[in-house]
Amino acid sequence: MELKPASDQVVTTTGKVRQRLIRPIATDYDNNWRTLKFWRNAFLIYWIFSLVGHILELFWVNLPLLVGQPPTNVLPLFVVAAPYGFGALALIWVVYPLVKNNRASALSVFIISCFLGGIVEFICAAVIVAVTPDHTNVFWDYSDQPFNLFGFVCLKNCLAFGVASVPGVYWAFPLVNNFINWFDRKAHKLLNALTAILFVVYMAIQVMFVTGNPPSKVFNLPRPYFDIGGVCEENGPCPPPKEKLSGWPK
Repeated sequence: MELKPASDQVVTTTGKVRQRLIRPIATDYDNNWRTLKFWRNAFLIYWIFSLVGHILELFWVNLPLLVGQPPTNVLPLFVVAAPYGFGALALIWVVYPLVKNNRASALSVFIISCFLGGIVEFICAAVIVAVTPDHTNVFWDYSDQPFNLFGFVCLKNCLAFGVASVPGVYWAFPLVNNFINWFDRKAHKLLNALTAILFVVYMAIQVMFVTGNPPSKVFNLPRPYFDIGGVCEENGPCPPPKEKLSGWPK
C-alpha cells in the first residue's frame, strides 16, 4: 500500500472543512513491511537521518562556543547518532500518515514529535546502558539539565526534536524518499548493493562499540573538537587539559 498525496481540504468528523496550512512535499512511500524494499528504504532513511542529526547536533551542543566557551569533544562523522534515525522512522510510521492525509496540524506534529523523540532517546539510552561492558552511556548524559529523566532525556532536547520534526516531516523526509525512489528506478541493483555494503559496515562499527573497541580506539583516530567560535585560535592549546576546563578560557 502506498501513501498518496491528499487533498488540501479534509472534512472532519464534525462536518467542518479544515484547510491545510502547511502542504508537505508529495512523495510515494511504500509501507508494506513484508517487502525487502520497505526494510531497505527504512535502513537508508535511518542511516541518512542519523548522520544528518549527528551533524546538526554538533551545532546544537556547541552553541556556547559563540560566546567564548571551550570547545566540546565530538564523535567522528562516521559515527551516526542512532536516536535521530530511530526518531525519523517513528515520525514516518506514526506522524507522517496523519500529515499526508491532513489529520494533524503542524502544532499536533510538534507535540507528538516531542513525546516520540523523548521515548526513542530514552529507549536508546537504556539499551546502551544494558549492552555496553561498563553499563554506562558514554554518548550523552543530561543529568545536569533541568527536567531530565535518569540523565537519558531532558525537556530541552525533546522540545528541540519537536521543532526539527515539523520541517522534517513536511519537507526533509519526502525529499529523501523521492531521491531513494529515483535512485531505485535508475539503478535498482546498484542501490541494493550499496545498501548491503553500508549495512555490513554499519553493523561492524556497532559491534566494535558494544564490545568496548570503537574505531577511534582500534585505529587510533583523533577525537575532533568543534570550534566554530574560533576559541582555540585565540586561547590555545585545543583541546584544553581536563584539569583546566573549569572556567577556560581565562
